[in-house]
Amino acid sequence: MTFPQLISGQLAQYSARRSEPSRHREHFFLGGDRQAHSISNQPLLVWQLRYSGLNDAEARAFRSFFESLTVAGEFDFSDPWTGETFTSCRLASPAIDFIVDRDQRYSLTLEVQHAA
Repeated sequence: MTFPQLISGQLAQYSARRSEPSRHREHFFLGGDRQAHSISNQPLLVWQLRYSGLNDAEARAFRSFFESLTVAGEFDFSDPWTGETFTSCRLASPAIDFIVDRDQRYSLTLEVQHAA
């Protein structure tokens, strides 16, 4: 399954963010000391995508994409900056919420995650 594109052919709109958050856990001790250790050796990539002004067709494409995800919820995602395709990506949230304005334009925020 592949992530939907906008009618313009783009995968993201302006104000999208890409990050590589660290995957570690910290333990704090009474004396003020702390210890950190890695949770996983696999890097994590996160794309925060904000869409606004989507028309009916674009909103339907996102809704049908979300509804067609299997139980595992994995899909292919192309990085909007590099064009590199990542397999086995997931949405961070188990639900998507559309906001509709008075002009019947839709807004949506998604977080796509890929653990290598």
